[in-house]
Amino acid sequence: MPSNYARIAKYEDPEQRPSGSSSPTTTRLQWVCIAVLTITAGVLLVLRLTQPPRADVSLDGTVLELPTNATIARARAARRARRWQMGMAMGRTGHFSSFYQGLPPRRIKGQAAKAATRAVVLIGSHFEQGNALLKRVFGELCQRPRLSLRCESSWGGPHDLKSLASVKGGKRRRIVWLESDAGRLRSTVRAVRAHASDFRLVHLIWDPQQACAAQWSHTGKANNASLGSLCSNLHLEMVPPLYKRAKRDRARSLQLRLEDLVRRKASKASSSSASGPAAWRLLFKFLDLPEKVWPELATVASRAVGDLGLRDQVLGRDAPPWVGPAILRNSSLDASLRRLRTDLDYGQNNM
Repeated sequence: MPSNYARIAKYEDPEQRPSGSSSPTTTRLQWVCIAVLTITAGVLLVLRLTQPPRADVSLDGTVLELPTNATIARARAARRARRWQMGMAMGRTGHFSSFYQGLPPRRIKGQAAKAATRAVVLIGSHFEQGNALLKRVFGELCQRPRLSLRCESSWGGPHDLKSLASVKGGKRRRIVWLESDAGRLRSTVRAVRAHASDFRLVHLIWDPQQACAAQWSHTGKANNASLGSLCSNLHLEMVPPLYKRAKRDRARSLQLRLEDLVRRKASKASSSSASGPAAWRLLFKFLDLPEKVWPELATVASRAVGDLGLRDQVLGRDAPPWVGPAILRNSSLDASLRRLRTDLDYGQNNM
């Protein structure tokens, strides 16, 4: 049997030491590392809990406080409110706006219900000549109390539920609004249908070739612009979509031609009548105006056409002889005008 010395010598050899044992130095080193990691984590946690609100520094050296939780919550609520308000958006002259005009949500339903009892006559044209004629004629019609028409204080102003609901004069009082652009006119048409008990649209169109020829007075060396560029600036391609949309809705829309409104003589079908040209009589009938005042209103309309000097300009009588050949020489312009005339149901012999 081996002695104790032999047993100790046997274990002093590193290669013969059991695999499961470790030296005291290694054990102490492990415990020291664990203690250092624990102390470091505790210090970082304490610093995190006791530090003031973080700040950031901009490029110019200014200290910017980062938003707190309350600020972020308020910003999210404001964004949700804006999205809800934009969902109620309807339209406005000049740029996109909404009918609610800053009203709180509880009052919007009341304003909409009150506005739904009003009738709106929406008038408009893509051309300055048509808008000038509409302003002049309806401006005089609104001054007659028996016709129950109320024009807006400023033509082309904002159209909102608040102003529509605040109109006094009974349910039979109709409000006249003007839109001077085809795009805005389409958006307002879609919007006002849901908030008016009786909606009617009066849309004036013009022969594209005559509208293009009427731009000759703006050409010359002073502005350095050609007839083709001036015709393209009219954005005539916006008129056919509105024309086709209103044509499908004949019960609420009436589309008239400027050429028919500015003619001096009445058509053959209405030459024996004393109520004026057929186009104006059609407008008065569409507005449900008393038939006995048609002759007087036709005289008012004829006087407005003469005062504005639209007859020669709209019919193309004041255009010089070079305008027609200039349009024909521009093949792309001529093709686009012919296509627009086809879309607007203008015959080829109406020039």
